[in-house]
Amino acid sequence: MDMYCKVKTKQSIMSETLNILTYGPLPMMEASIPKKKHSLYPVLKSFLIFGIDVEQQENFVNSGRFAFKTWSVIITLCYHYFLISDLSWYIRRSVQENAIAESTSVWTAVLTYDLFLLNKKNISKTVRFVQVQTMRLTEKERKRFEKIVLTVCCIVWIYVCMFVIQHGAFKHRESYGEFHTTTLLHMVYKKLDNPWCTVFAKLDKCFESFFIQGFLTLTMALYILLCLSAKLWFKTFQQYFKTHIATNHNIEEGGHMLDVGQFNSSYQSLAKNVERFDNGFSQIVGIWLLMIFVTLCVRIVSVLNPLTTTTQQMLTVIVMTFSRALTALVGTSFAADAVYNESLKAISILFKVTISENTMWKNSTFFGIHLALMRYSFYPTQLTVWKFARLNRGFLMTCLGMMATYIIIAIQLYPNAMKGIESL
Repeated sequence: MDMYCKVKTKQSIMSETLNILTYGPLPMMEASIPKKKHSLYPVLKSFLIFGIDVEQQENFVNSGRFAFKTWSVIITLCYHYFLISDLSWYIRRSVQENAIAESTSVWTAVLTYDLFLLNKKNISKTVRFVQVQTMRLTEKERKRFEKIVLTVCCIVWIYVCMFVIQHGAFKHRESYGEFHTTTLLHMVYKKLDNPWCTVFAKLDKCFESFFIQGFLTLTMALYILLCLSAKLWFKTFQQYFKTHIATNHNIEEGGHMLDVGQFNSSYQSLAKNVERFDNGFSQIVGIWLLMIFVTLCVRIVSVLNPLTTTTQQMLTVIVMTFSRALTALVGTSFAADAVYNESLKAISILFKVTISENTMWKNSTFFGIHLALMRYSFYPTQLTVWKFARLNRGFLMTCLGMMATYIIIAIQLYPNAMKGIESL
């Protein structure tokens, strides 16, 4: 009997929580859905490899929890050792364009990892809210979204495998990569004779590339998927209230009856979660953008410089890096802009409300609509780059224009640009 009461209490608490977070009551059968797999399950489980439990709900036994905590500490130390090893390389060697380009990825990955851990609370709450809102979708929409998640996750791991394999496929540059971003294993295998030294050196670079490029690519994918999910929040919100208006059409009074208070509270719930999502990722997106610009500048200079050896491995890395950067820049810009557009469509539902002749209802509705529009005009629902600029298509075109301008100026003003291009 006690167990039955506890189960009923948990179900009632879950149901009440869902009623508060969302914009309508859910059946008790749907209230038990959180036991199912998360809609972002493949991506979230992939983060466990990098020592991050995004959901913060892993049901490990005591030994498993201790093992995962230990793994998280080891991975965190490895990332910061990559950073220290990378910086120490410049103390012993002269600065090179290719070294700076590789260092940019290392620094960005470590900063992204640290910012992710610092903002993990906001990100975890956003991920849990995604699961709650996924329950609002129809079965067809839910399966479509899960299929998109699985496809994106597969693309991420294909990119990671390409980054890792290229270290084993091409000739190891011993004089260049001897100390550049290595693990502690370097202290052991550097004393070995060839070919074992080369084999372990390649494995070392593969290990470093997996955690650096893998985490960067996976985090970019998570951001885009959360943007797509946020877009679905507002689409479902619109469908609900449009249906609500249509079914509550009052023919006698000639108006569309709408509970403006419920509308405002429901919209604010979605807007606050978008803001929490932005708080978790706005700094990280700013770091990514800086990485893209620095990598572009350095890689263009290295390609145009005839004194720099242009190897097949370098060209392969350039192609993969810029394809991922372009995909991330275009994907995040379009996805973030879609969230803003859907939120604008959602708030515009208020313009379809016809005021009733009832004076009390008229006044309360007018002030409710006025308050909602005032709040939206001062605090629009949007995703930003480090809270400085709204992430949208206009921002994308600005970035692409800056990149194109830099490339044109570099080719025209660099004295040996044509020689560098011909060396390709």
